[in-house]
Amino acid sequence: MVTKEILKDIANPNIQKESCINTFPYEIFPKQIQNLIIETKECLNFPIDFMGASILYAASIAIGNTTKLKVKNRHTEKAVLYLMLIGDPGTNKTHPLNFAIEPLLNNDYDLYEKYSVEKSEFQIQKANKSKTDTPELKQFIVSDITPEALAQVHSINQRGIGVHVDEIAGWFGNFNRYNNGNEEAYWLSNWSGNPIKINRKSSEPIMINEPYISVAGTIQPSMLKELTKNGRDKNGFLHRILTVMPSKLKKEKWNNKELDNEFYENYKTVIQSIIDNNIIDTISFSGEAKNEFEQWYNLNADKCNNTDNSDKKSIYSKFDIHLSRIALILHVLEKACSEHNSSQLQLSTLEKAIKLIEYLSWHSIQVYEKISNCSELDNLSSDKRNFYETLPDIVQTGEAKKIATKYKISNSTVKRTLNNKRLFTKIEHGKYEKIL
Repeated sequence: MVTKEILKDIANPNIQKESCINTFPYEIFPKQIQNLIIETKECLNFPIDFMGASILYAASIAIGNTTKLKVKNRHTEKAVLYLMLIGDPGTNKTHPLNFAIEPLLNNDYDLYEKYSVEKSEFQIQKANKSKTDTPELKQFIVSDITPEALAQVHSINQRGIGVHVDEIAGWFGNFNRYNNGNEEAYWLSNWSGNPIKINRKSSEPIMINEPYISVAGTIQPSMLKELTKNGRDKNGFLHRILTVMPSKLKKEKWNNKELDNEFYENYKTVIQSIIDNNIIDTISFSGEAKNEFEQWYNLNADKCNNTDNSDKKSIYSKFDIHLSRIALILHVLEKACSEHNSSQLQLSTLEKAIKLIEYLSWHSIQVYEKISNCSELDNLSSDKRNFYETLPDIVQTGEAKKIATKYKISNSTVKRTLNNKRLFTKIEHGKYEKIL
């Protein structure tokens, strides 16, 4: 069980636990998913953080509207996720995401082939003036698409849709590209599960009572500041996106290990079994899990109330919803891996979800800090900025002073710069880590 002491640590923003919470807890997954994550790391150089998060996204799409979690009477949560994988060029962000959704894309290819055949038959029957239903394209994944077109696709695919964007900055950049509407309001509403209503003079009205659209994409750290345009960091939009930003990732060197296809086939079977489930179900907490959720919820509320920073307050306030959704995904994955056949979310599953939420919450704050500190370099003179950029990621005071002489920067200025909490994190006496 997650102890009160651990939960109090989570609720205390002053306690630093970077050594444990900066590591993606892949052990929360069923064993065969764990094995896949380890093997793709060893053979394909997929970072564990990106692979684990990508599997959550793929499972979210596969689940769709089939399963909900009852939190309270008249309050249910679906498995909808907005996810952002953050890393420098060459750190293997895109491949894990493509790998994870491949079973869904394969289903899309099969569905498209079926649609093409039905469309050809429809054209023949139409020419013969036979009465037949117009074929509709079923699918799981879409990419570059307007809200109106997405709603049209969703109206055909009531189970749910996944939006996959390679560069998530492009998703933001395309908002209102084709009209002067408020796409952010559309996506805010979808995340909350509000019905979608679209009325246009040029097309039939669309009404989706149970929307389900999960979104995932990648982005480089240098582009994060772009996402705050048009007040997105103030209206809560960014705070709904789960972020994964592992530190110190580098482009891995080539290795000669090959991934045994059995690992992918096992994963494909898991995702397919979720897809094949067409039973609409609402699960509930077990008694123990409910008590644990209530305890975590209250301590997270304390975390929200104990900070005066409005951005952090907004971030923390979403994590009770994130916890419900992550727990639901883990429950379904466990069931698909034959680890249980329970109709209730068990305490052990919730504990795993809490462990992951601790990791995700910490990363959300790191991303917020990075975004809010981006302008700090702009405030430096060119010499000081060049000095900062020349420093290694981890630097000793003595080494910083030597480098500073190249830029004619005094020791007192070096000391002030190293103690600037927007630029550096103090690791220990005389040792600092760059933030930007």
